[in-house]
Amino acid sequence: MKWTGAVKKGKDITKTLASLANRAINNFKPGRFVIQSPPNATPLRIYTHLQIIKQTNNVLQLTGILVDGKAAIVKGATKLPSNDMALYTKKQAKVHILYKNKHLWTSLVDKALPTLPNRYPVLIDGLLVDFRPEYTEELCALAHENNIGIETFASVRWLEDQQKGSVVLCVLDKVLADKLKCGGVFCKGSFFMGQYYEKPSPQCFQCWHVGHMAKWCKYTPFCSSYCGGHYTFGCMEIKPKNNLKMLFVYQIMERQKSWQTHGHELQIDHQPQSGDFPVRKGWADARFKRK
Repeated sequence: MKWTGAVKKGKDITKTLASLANRAINNFKPGRFVIQSPPNATPLRIYTHLQIIKQTNNVLQLTGILVDGKAAIVKGATKLPSNDMALYTKKQAKVHILYKNKHLWTSLVDKALPTLPNRYPVLIDGLLVDFRPEYTEELCALAHENNIGIETFASVRWLEDQQKGSVVLCVLDKVLADKLKCGGVFCKGSFFMGQYYEKPSPQCFQCWHVGHMAKWCKYTPFCSSYCGGHYTFGCMEIKPKNNLKMLFVYQIMERQKSWQTHGHELQIDHQPQSGDFPVRKGWADARFKRK
């Protein structure tokens, strides 16, 4: 018997380093958030990145926004091609505090960067049809009955038809919104359950893109009758006779090559509001894949 046969044969065990947890990895990743600017606005155009950081940190110190007991600071800034401003923080946890209070300091950094406070929608189903959200007296009575400050109501509106009894209540406090979703509200002595409301993504009626409203539109306008690059309102062009199959040639084909079919023109027979419209369908497919 050879001496090699007495040696135990086994697999080579290689020691691998334990992978870091996601929480530890995120500590090394900077936080990033984008402040959207209005169309035709060039905020901080003559400022360098270092000057933007200094100006932003001075404003944050004056407003008294604190993160973990310390003044919030910005570590980096980038001017986007759309004239929007991207700001960076050292940790991702600071992004939530700065973005939550963006309406307090963005306009002080530059007047061309006005922002609105965050709104949290809650759906109240089965509300009384005689409720009139357009009257301040009704809102004051609703706030008093539920021990809620009237200043926390951003907007109150009917979801669709008033006869269906569904009201969308937008509040400025996220904690209050979570409580209303889990509980409900009292209205004229009756209790109504609250539930989660997913706000539909807006569609611009100027360029027909999904994800922004017309007042924030920065793209070239496009007529809904496929007559050229102008606004639908006041269109004086002669509409195509064959409305069933109209040729759709638009700059979106240059920006999104995936929607271009072998370099040929795309034939469509639906309106921009339809779910089969190339811009809207491409956005919906991409959102479904992310989920």
